Amino acid sequence: MYRYLLVGLIAITLKSCIRFVDSGEGEVISEPWPLDNYEPVIMSREDFEKEIGVTEAVPLETTGKIYVHGKFLYVNEKNKGFHIYDNRYPNSPQKVKFLKALGATDIAIKGQYLYVNQATDLIAFYFNENQNTYVLTKRVKNVFPQKLSPEGWSHGVDENQIIVDWIEKTDY
Repeated sequence: MYRYLLVGLIAITLKSCIRFVDSGEGEVISEPWPLDNYEPVIMSREDFEKEIGVTEAVPLETTGKIYVHGKFLYVNEKNKGFHIYDNRYPNSPQKVKFLKALGATDIAIKGQYLYVNQATDLIAFYFNENQNTYVLTKRVKNVFPQKLSPEGWSHGVDENQIIVDWIEKTDY
Protein backbone atom coordinates (compact mmCIF):
# COMPACT_ATOMS: atom_id res chain seq x y z
CA MET A 1 0.00 0.00 0.00
CA TYR A 2 2.74 2.50 0.99
CA ARG A 3 4.69 1.55 -2.10
CA TYR A 4 1.83 2.72 -4.40
CA LEU A 5 1.44 5.91 -2.39
CA LEU A 6 5.18 6.62 -2.67
CA VAL A 7 5.19 5.97 -6.44
CA GLY A 8 2.16 8.29 -6.87
CA LEU A 9 3.82 11.03 -4.81
CA ILE A 10 7.03 10.80 -6.85
CA ALA A 11 5.06 10.97 -10.12
CA ILE A 12 3.18 14.09 -8.99
CA THR A 13 6.43 15.72 -7.85
CA LEU A 14 8.18 15.04 -11.15
CA LYS A 15 5.17 16.30 -13.14
CA SER A 16 5.53 19.67 -11.39
CA CYS A 17 8.95 20.01 -13.02
CA ILE A 18 7.30 20.28 -16.43
CA ARG A 19 5.44 23.33 -17.65
CA PHE A 20 2.95 23.50 -20.48
CA VAL A 21 3.20 26.39 -22.93
CA ASP A 22 1.45 27.46 -26.11
CA SER A 23 3.70 26.75 -29.10
CA GLY A 24 2.29 29.77 -30.89
CA GLU A 25 0.56 27.53 -33.40
CA GLY A 26 -2.41 26.65 -31.21
CA GLU A 27 -0.97 23.50 -29.67
CA VAL A 28 0.21 23.05 -26.11
CA ILE A 29 3.65 21.57 -25.63
CA SER A 30 5.53 20.61 -22.49
CA GLU A 31 9.01 21.76 -21.62
CA PRO A 32 11.07 21.82 -18.41
CA TRP A 33 11.12 24.93 -16.24
CA PRO A 34 14.13 27.13 -16.93
CA LEU A 35 16.96 26.64 -14.47
CA ASP A 36 17.59 30.35 -14.25
CA ASN A 37 15.51 33.46 -14.78
CA TYR A 38 18.56 35.53 -15.76
CA GLU A 39 20.86 35.79 -18.77
CA PRO A 40 24.53 36.70 -18.44
CA VAL A 41 25.92 39.88 -19.97
CA ILE A 42 29.17 38.65 -21.50
CA MET A 43 32.08 40.71 -22.84
CA SER A 44 35.35 39.76 -24.46
CA ARG A 45 38.32 40.32 -22.16
CA GLU A 46 39.69 42.92 -24.59
CA ASP A 47 36.49 45.02 -24.49
CA PHE A 48 36.11 44.44 -20.75
CA GLU A 49 39.54 45.92 -20.02
CA LYS A 50 38.82 48.96 -22.21
CA GLU A 51 35.54 49.75 -20.40
CA ILE A 52 37.21 51.39 -17.44
CA GLY A 53 38.04 54.93 -16.49
CA VAL A 54 36.78 58.12 -14.94
CA THR A 55 33.95 60.09 -16.53
CA GLU A 56 31.77 63.02 -15.62
CA ALA A 57 29.15 62.31 -12.96
CA VAL A 58 26.12 60.26 -14.04
CA PRO A 59 22.69 59.83 -12.40
CA LEU A 60 22.19 57.18 -9.71
CA GLU A 61 20.20 54.14 -10.89
CA THR A 62 20.75 50.84 -9.06
CA THR A 63 22.96 51.54 -6.09
CA GLY A 64 24.81 49.22 -3.77
CA LYS A 65 27.27 49.78 -0.97
CA ILE A 66 28.35 53.22 0.24
CA TYR A 67 31.90 54.07 1.36
CA VAL A 68 33.27 57.15 3.08
CA HIS A 69 36.96 57.96 2.89
CA GLY A 70 38.30 61.35 3.88
CA LYS A 71 36.16 64.03 2.32
CA PHE A 72 34.81 61.69 -0.38
CA LEU A 73 31.78 59.46 -0.58
CA TYR A 74 31.78 56.48 -2.96
CA VAL A 75 28.43 54.95 -3.97
CA ASN A 76 28.46 51.69 -5.91
CA GLU A 77 26.37 51.54 -9.07
CA LYS A 78 25.93 47.74 -9.18
CA ASN A 79 28.08 46.16 -11.87
CA LYS A 80 28.87 49.53 -13.45
CA GLY A 81 31.26 51.40 -11.13
CA PHE A 82 31.26 54.06 -8.41
CA HIS A 83 29.74 57.51 -8.08
CA ILE A 84 32.20 59.87 -6.37
CA TYR A 85 30.89 62.71 -4.22
CA ASP A 86 32.63 65.53 -2.38
CA ASN A 87 31.24 64.98 1.11
CA ARG A 88 32.74 67.94 2.99
CA TYR A 89 29.18 69.13 3.60
CA PRO A 90 27.25 65.90 4.35
CA ASN A 91 23.88 67.69 4.14
CA SER A 92 24.55 68.37 0.45
CA PRO A 93 27.18 66.07 -1.09
CA GLN A 94 28.35 67.29 -4.52
CA LYS A 95 28.76 64.95 -7.51
CA VAL A 96 32.37 64.89 -8.63
CA LYS A 97 33.02 61.98 -11.02
CA PHE A 98 31.99 58.47 -11.98
CA LEU A 99 34.57 55.68 -11.76
CA LYS A 100 33.51 53.30 -14.55
CA ALA A 101 34.41 49.65 -13.93
CA LEU A 102 31.94 47.17 -15.44
CA GLY A 103 31.21 44.26 -13.11
CA ALA A 104 32.29 46.21 -10.00
CA THR A 105 30.44 45.75 -6.72
CA ASP A 106 33.01 46.44 -4.02
CA ILE A 107 35.85 48.79 -3.17
CA ALA A 108 38.55 49.07 -0.52
CA ILE A 109 40.60 52.20 0.07
CA LYS A 110 43.99 52.55 1.71
CA GLY A 111 45.80 55.85 1.62
CA GLN A 112 45.56 57.17 -1.92
CA TYR A 113 44.82 53.78 -3.52
CA LEU A 114 41.39 52.42 -4.42
CA TYR A 115 41.08 48.66 -4.90
CA VAL A 116 38.06 47.54 -6.94
CA ASN A 117 36.71 44.12 -7.84
CA GLN A 118 35.99 44.46 -11.55
CA ALA A 119 34.07 41.21 -12.19
CA THR A 120 36.91 38.63 -12.21
CA ASP A 121 39.80 41.09 -11.83
CA LEU A 122 41.25 43.14 -9.00
CA ILE A 123 42.21 46.62 -10.12
CA ALA A 124 43.96 49.46 -8.32
CA PHE A 125 43.62 53.20 -8.89
CA TYR A 126 45.92 55.91 -7.56
CA PHE A 127 44.01 59.01 -6.45
CA ASN A 128 45.79 62.35 -6.67
CA GLU A 129 43.67 64.61 -4.45
CA ASN A 130 45.47 67.82 -5.53
CA GLN A 131 44.55 67.23 -9.18
CA ASN A 132 41.36 65.26 -8.48
CA THR A 133 42.53 62.46 -10.82
CA TYR A 134 42.28 58.69 -10.69
CA VAL A 135 44.85 56.64 -12.59
CA LEU A 136 44.63 52.88 -13.14
CA THR A 137 47.91 51.49 -11.81
CA LYS A 138 47.44 47.73 -11.66
CA ARG A 139 45.20 44.90 -12.90
CA VAL A 140 45.44 41.38 -11.50
CA LYS A 141 43.46 39.10 -13.79
CA ASN A 142 41.16 36.28 -12.69
CA VAL A 143 41.41 36.84 -8.94
CA PHE A 144 37.67 36.29 -8.54
CA PRO A 145 35.39 33.63 -10.08
CA GLN A 146 32.89 34.51 -12.79
CA LYS A 147 29.76 36.25 -11.49
CA LEU A 148 26.88 34.00 -10.48
CA SER A 149 23.29 34.85 -11.38
CA PRO A 150 21.11 36.44 -8.68
CA GLU A 151 19.63 32.94 -8.22
CA GLY A 152 23.09 31.42 -7.68
CA TRP A 153 23.60 29.70 -11.05
CA SER A 154 26.82 29.76 -13.02
CA HIS A 155 27.19 30.03 -16.77
CA GLY A 156 30.03 28.60 -18.81
CA VAL A 157 32.04 31.09 -20.84
CA ASP A 158 35.16 30.89 -22.97
CA GLU A 159 38.56 31.66 -21.49
CA ASN A 160 38.60 35.20 -22.93
CA GLN A 161 35.05 36.10 -21.90
CA ILE A 162 33.86 37.84 -18.74
CA ILE A 163 30.38 37.95 -17.21
CA VAL A 164 29.87 41.58 -16.13
CA ASP A 165 26.19 41.46 -15.14
CA TRP A 166 22.98 39.45 -15.29
CA ILE A 167 19.68 40.64 -16.77
CA GLU A 168 16.28 39.15 -16.07
CA LYS A 169 14.81 37.09 -18.90
CA THR A 170 11.56 38.34 -20.31
CA ASP A 171 10.67 35.40 -22.58
CA TYR A 172 9.76 32.08 -21.04
